Amino acid sequence: MGMTRKLMSISTLGMVSYRDKGERANKYARQTRNAARAQVAQNAAQIEVARQQLTALDYANVSEEARQYEAAMVKWQIDMALWRARQRAALPPPTGEPYK
Repeated sequence: MGMTRKLMSISTLGMVSYRDKGERANKYARQTRNAARAQVAQNAAQIEVARQQLTALDYANVSEEARQYEAAMVKWQIDMALWRARQRAALPPPTGEPYK
């Protein structure tokens, strides 16, 4: 409370401090605690944004791999169809393995 200190501070135009050491310590502790909470919230938001970006990049990589796999499979199926046609026509089979 410190009503005497506050009255002295007002009557001496600030020569005596308005808050005693305990009140100042509590005020600074509260400010530090609030700043730490704000920092934690900001860090959590940054982590969430980074997680979303990584998820989007991973999704893009998977999609690209899937497109490449599909293209390779289509090419392989075409080669197999040509090989079967050559088999019917008694031509030698293609060498090598399916595309990867």
